[in-house]
Amino acid sequence: MKQRQQICLKEKRNDDPVMLKSSCEESSRSLIGTSTRGSAGESSEGGQTHITCPHQLSKKLKKVYSGVDTLHLSLFADFTESFIIDEIEKVRDLCREYDQDKMPFMFFSRNWNVHRSGRKRYPFHISTGDVHVFLNRYPVTSFMPTCSIEIGSISCHAPGPWEIYEKIVKFFDSCEIVISKYHIKRVDLSADFVGISIEDIDLWDMRKIVSRANKRSVHYSGATYSGVSIGRGNIVARVYNKQLELKERQATAKADLFRRLWDLDLTDSDTPVVRVEFQYRREALKTMKIEGQNFIETLDELKNTMNGIWAYSSQTWLQHKVDVVDRKNRHHDRADLSPFWLEVQAVEFSEKDLQINRKTKVRGFINVKALIDQAAGCLTTACAALMPNLGETRSIPQMASSAIKMHLKRRVQYDFDKFSDKVKITFNDSHLCLS
Repeated sequence: MKQRQQICLKEKRNDDPVMLKSSCEESSRSLIGTSTRGSAGESSEGGQTHITCPHQLSKKLKKVYSGVDTLHLSLFADFTESFIIDEIEKVRDLCREYDQDKMPFMFFSRNWNVHRSGRKRYPFHISTGDVHVFLNRYPVTSFMPTCSIEIGSISCHAPGPWEIYEKIVKFFDSCEIVISKYHIKRVDLSADFVGISIEDIDLWDMRKIVSRANKRSVHYSGATYSGVSIGRGNIVARVYNKQLELKERQATAKADLFRRLWDLDLTDSDTPVVRVEFQYRREALKTMKIEGQNFIETLDELKNTMNGIWAYSSQTWLQHKVDVVDRKNRHHDRADLSPFWLEVQAVEFSEKDLQINRKTKVRGFINVKALIDQAAGCLTTACAALMPNLGETRSIPQMASSAIKMHLKRRVQYDFDKFSDKVKITFNDSHLCLS
């Protein structure tokens, strides 16, 4: 992927295709200097890009980390030779009978959770970690896909969507499920700028935004400016405070992974990180031409064209200018790009980074710290209510330990099946059981 492919995107507003050199054109390169990987602080668990820029913003920039953040696939899979859907349906019916959201399910030595409900056109839903698979009984000869796979953010960054898809294909093959074809339904590409604060970027001033999208929104968390979103539908851009998002969602599992990829301490929630994210749906990918091919459909085509897609998105579809754009006289092309947007245009997706991500270990998908904090608060309240006097305050940890130990022993002894199912469900949610 050292040389980006040439992409042609046919815009609805213009009959002439927009030809884009996907190598982050030399004209913009001359403004930002050469993109290099710094030797100091080189990550062993994520790609690092240091970008020379004649502006104070570059002094704050510690690292740029880029990758695929979300991937949805549609598959035409033939289930006629497999009985997996029949087995899933049995477990799903048990979920509904016992009013459970999901139940554990093992098939060909793989642990899944079966959900009580699917979604439109896909009545069957299984999951492991943040990978969700939706199935139906349509014949593979129909125009409708028979399977939908959604790979979440954590698995996309480690071990990566290509690795996950390969494992699912192997699982399907062991179940005698034949995949005739597939296509990308949605993909999100993201770049994280470590050390840059969202408050340093005046993206909230929409007069400085030049975009082919009309829908534009500024977002706040309470009174705190958190980011912007541009576009709606086939292409959407989002620029936001990633550290704030992790904190608000109490996403401790994601925070653990991303801070390792950012080369930050695991408890460092103060170093600012700005995420730039472009979301593409199939309708947009279908309009992109890669040299001799008609559109981006497969994962191999995506891997070979990510740099070109990003170049189109940051150079043609969306730009952020230094000053307010003179739209009346149509002088927006003459306006200078902001220093931050020069950094955005210089982002690259490399094969080296993808290989490094495969080696990054995910430590779970559940926000364990938040659960422990919640449990500690509940136990503190319960023990305080049982204390004979305030002089026993220091003994609360011992009281809580004895109480929870006795309670769990009772569950194991008298209702082991229910206890075991709960453990299996949580284990399947917190581990990617595809290896």
